[in-house]
Amino acid sequence: MKLRLGEIEEKPGRVTLKGEPEDLELEWKDGCFRSPVCLELKVFRRGDRFLAQGEITTSVDARCSRCLREFPLPVRTQFKLTIELTPKGNNGDNVEEDYILLSPQSEVLDLRERVRQLILLSLPVKPLCHPNCRGLCPICGKDLNEGECGCRREEYDPRWEKLKSLR
Repeated sequence: MKLRLGEIEEKPGRVTLKGEPEDLELEWKDGCFRSPVCLELKVFRRGDRFLAQGEITTSVDARCSRCLREFPLPVRTQFKLTIELTPKGNNGDNVEEDYILLSPQSEVLDLRERVRQLILLSLPVKPLCHPNCRGLCPICGKDLNEGECGCRREEYDPRWEKLKSLR
């Protein structure tokens, strides 16, 4: 995923960059990346300054943290970057949040690490197949989304035993 700075014109244009999850070294403990990563950018140039903004999309075969069922999880995150060509710049090593200084001789900017980090930050900590997922029965392990299992799940806390006698 390399942005060719020499091809960016003064007027706004669109650039689409694609890459395989393996090329970006994308790994996630709760699922597998299955579709290519797509970066759709609107880019333009004003002198030695470039502005790129758009959206990163891909999808993951995720595992629900409640019911353990696999489900497709679409991943979408926003991308914004300002690039400035300046004699103080090097090859993008002095990267801030969304601002990069590059030397005027730079022709290409590699976006792989930035895209990888944005994707990983957009993934949920506990993926759910749907917001109302009921999970598994703690007694028999049946998926409660498919219906009740019939197990008696009485919550018993011995600390409240004395209060029951006050009825």
